[in-house]
Amino acid sequence: MFDWICLIILAVAHYGQSASFVFEDGKSTGPSIIFIKQMTSLDPENNPEEAFEVYKEWMDIRTTDLNTVMDDYITKNGKTEFVAMGHSLGGSAAYAMARIRSDVIGVVALESPFMYDIEGVENGKYVFNQEDYNVPLLNIYSDSVYPHLFEADFSEYANNKLFLERSNEQYTTIHYEGVGHMGLCDLSRQSPILAAMFSGGFQKVNARIQLDTLNKDCLEWIENLSK
Repeated sequence: MFDWICLIILAVAHYGQSASFVFEDGKSTGPSIIFIKQMTSLDPENNPEEAFEVYKEWMDIRTTDLNTVMDDYITKNGKTEFVAMGHSLGGSAAYAMARIRSDVIGVVALESPFMYDIEGVENGKYVFNQEDYNVPLLNIYSDSVYPHLFEADFSEYANNKLFLERSNEQYTTIHYEGVGHMGLCDLSRQSPILAAMFSGGFQKVNARIQLDTLNKDCLEWIENLSK
């Protein structure tokens, strides 16, 4: 599909939705009050209509940011192909880019709902675009989500369940046992206590070993896209 000369990472911080956002003048800021309030008050199962509107807002913000960065890179460096990758909400945006752009040739999503695929709410249930993706997907889960994918009260993950059940050779799923949601990012190594608070308990796997395994699996999968 393409030849690897080097791997260039475009890391995007979303204004108002990132733990730290640095401006060109060196000043920095954190997540906005609005975003924090949305994150803490959202009830996707009991109030799906409100959640749907918030999800649309989040996806619009993040896909706009990603399109801006990717288009800027192309302007400066010429046409290229991208692998979109993200954790949690970032992974939801990565899935979205595969729906939006033809130059996205693969997606790595670390425990992410297919948020962009939600088209509305009917009878209290999310309505999804259920069309298969036409690019390879690497769907990675921890114990925080994977064991619950088939539960009725996980309806915002309905497409995750659907695509997991489909025999599509382009979809690869990895479940890391003994790890929580934050075990799929650097927070588990930098602050195990915070990671445990956000994941519902301490993970059973050494954080450094887990992250090394995660990095290795992701890189091997990306390298295989060129074969």
